Amino acid sequence: MLDGSSPLTEEDRRLIALTEDKLRLIVINKADLHTDTIHIPEGISISARNGQIEPLLDALNELYEQNVLKDEPVLSNERQIGLLKLARTDMIRAKEAMEMQIEPDLIEIDIMAAHDHLKEILGEVSREDLIDTLFSKFCLGK
Repeated sequence: MLDGSSPLTEEDRRLIALTEDKLRLIVINKADLHTDTIHIPEGISISARNGQIEPLLDALNELYEQNVLKDEPVLSNERQIGLLKLARTDMIRAKEAMEMQIEPDLIEIDIMAAHDHLKEILGEVSREDLIDTLFSKFCLGK
């Protein structure tokens, strides 16, 4: 969503360029305020403040009718994909451990690791996990 009341920022331009080959809807908000400050042919002008969102609803409906919008979940970045792969590896390890009749307490470790990775995809990270990540990724010193 772009702010239609002001010209495109460098970040806006970069995001538009990065998503050029992707399925996207470019929504230009504040249609009630802008006077042709943004020229994007495929842009959808709306005004959330005035409730003028019909063009966006129409575009979403069109995507739905074309069966572009599916019920399948989409992971939005490499980090989430990596976490899903880790969760899958944990579950495979747990399954193999069950087949080898390993102690349930040990199998639980892999299942809980998978659970934690899935929670992180959803943004459910505990404060302790966040601190551990900070210390493992960054050198915090004197």
